[in-house]
Amino acid sequence: MSSTTNAKPSPETPLWRRTTLFMRLTHIYVTLAALLVLLFFAATGFLLNHEDWFGLDFATSREATFTVPPTLASETHSLMLVEQLRAAHDARGELKSLKVDEGEMHLQFISPGRKSDFTIDRTTGAGTALHETRGLLTQLTDLHRGKGTGTLWRRLLDVTAIALVIASVSGIVLWLSVPKRRRAGLVTIGISTALFAALWLFAVLR
Repeated sequence: MSSTTNAKPSPETPLWRRTTLFMRLTHIYVTLAALLVLLFFAATGFLLNHEDWFGLDFATSREATFTVPPTLASETHSLMLVEQLRAAHDARGELKSLKVDEGEMHLQFISPGRKSDFTIDRTTGAGTALHETRGLLTQLTDLHRGKGTGTLWRRLLDVTAIALVIASVSGIVLWLSVPKRRRAGLVTIGISTALFAALWLFAVLR
């Protein structure tokens, strides 16, 4: 009686064919689904790398004064104060910081392309707001960085990162599944890995 052993799947086995078909479909549809998002992050990444070319540092400022009930200017009522600033005094985006000292409260709100700093006298409730606004390109680059974007956009960043990993891994598997080009693919991957490592070391150690 002869015995058989389980061997590693080869390109000729049905399991391997199903695997490569699955990888091919995964690669195609994940890449198509994420195409516009990938184009967005590629373009905004270029903008971020050349901020001085596109004038991303340019900003316009606007100052305003206001008054809130002094009872809101305390740590115990800070949530009510935040809602009051959002509703009546043009506060937008995420609350980035809230600092309380003996005489004043300082709050900062950020959203893509915009920053607002509020200073409030805790005794009188008198306050000043400084709103700093930047252009559309800065809004787009802030979206790229997830700056002041909220939870939903950050989840999109997570999904995009996962899609990139899936597309990359499935692409490598597909290339390696072609025997005639496997060696060239491995050489290309090795060269690109070595170049990336060299550039990383140069950037860190220079």
